[in-house]
Amino acid sequence: MNNERGTALFEVIVVGFAVVLMVLPVISAVARLADATTTVHAAARDGAVWVARHGGEPPLVDGIDVSIVENGDEVEAIAAKEVSLIGIAGATVARTIRSRVTVPISEYRSTR
Repeated sequence: MNNERGTALFEVIVVGFAVVLMVLPVISAVARLADATTTVHAAARDGAVWVARHGGEPPLVDGIDVSIVENGDEVEAIAAKEVSLIGIAGATVARTIRSRVTVPISEYRSTR
């Protein structure tokens, strides 16, 4: 009877550890996507507001490509960043996160 309890405990520990090892990369990938989405959207928003108020090019953000398009009385910023989600045996899975923000050019706030 005691031997069966020890074996059952060992099985629970091994299975629990295996489940944690399988779930941890998924949670990490979701966290990376959520963080990248927030960062890219903030960069697009800040770039559009900067150009709408000051004109010219927005300040550079590390690792994020921001392109600006002016359409009459609006500024549209498109930001993109490539995020590597998981790497297995030298191969990586990456996704590109994009965000598009449109900001009107205000005649009261703009110094253009």
